[in-house]
Amino acid sequence: MGTAAAAPAGQKTWIISGRALSLRGEPLAGAIVRLETEGSVKGEQKMETNLQGEFQTEIGVDPSRVTRLRGALVATKTGYAEGREPLDLYLDSSASGIDIILCKPDEGKDQFPIDRLVSILAPQLKSSAAKEFAGQTEFVRGYEELVDRQDTAAAIPLFEKSAERAPECIECQLLLELAFLRAGRWGSAIKHLEDTSLIVDLFGTRRPELDLIKGIVEAWRGHSDEAISHYMSVLEGDPNNALALQESGRIALAQRNWEAADRYLSKALLASAGEDVRLLRVGALLELGKVN
Repeated sequence: MGTAAAAPAGQKTWIISGRALSLRGEPLAGAIVRLETEGSVKGEQKMETNLQGEFQTEIGVDPSRVTRLRGALVATKTGYAEGREPLDLYLDSSASGIDIILCKPDEGKDQFPIDRLVSILAPQLKSSAAKEFAGQTEFVRGYEELVDRQDTAAAIPLFEKSAERAPECIECQLLLELAFLRAGRWGSAIKHLEDTSLIVDLFGTRRPELDLIKGIVEAWRGHSDEAISHYMSVLEGDPNNALALQESGRIALAQRNWEAADRYLSKALLASAGEDVRLLRVGALLELGKVN
């Protein structure tokens, strides 16, 4: 785990640390993590993760000249796509516990596409947000960037401002979550889901979209039991939720539980799920010997 020399006395020292993880949450030893900084402290530092996937480094600056550190942490490892998390630190900011998640190139190919998730849930969240939230400039512009212009990078800082300004706006939090997922920032997405769950518990404003997103995320991470638990929570409140039925059927197929897969997918079709559900159900029917 690489560590730069500490800054001299009287200087500000940012300690930047975290982990490189697989999508399933396994530590990735031997990953190379680059700290790329911009502006007056422009440069690059390289670290190698230890057996626990951990990395750490320090940057010292003169606080009379430098008050902000911007850049990115970029992790690479053979067999994985690059993982990236941005940094934007002020003098009173800390940067510990940053998880950078690296995905394998074919990971998620059998899961529900994130772009489809955004196209389904983003309009629902926009329409259900209270007027005082949906009328925020950042909310409106963030939605336009995410959905209309498909510019996720531009949408994220707008939704971050909207979510920070109104933490009780669960729709704001979940739109930011969708933007993180579409950007491939899995570390940020997983941490934000945890934070949003705490906010929901605090304000008591649970929405089915939260459990749907949690279910999709856990399915992508290979945690089928956790995913099913979230889908069941949605179906308790809405037995005809097409997405929850469809994804429960997808998991049942992967588990070779053909009867359950047929049951969930047939209900999803009745609930007006897409044509791809019909194809999924054919797989279950073939295994059950119900297709000639």
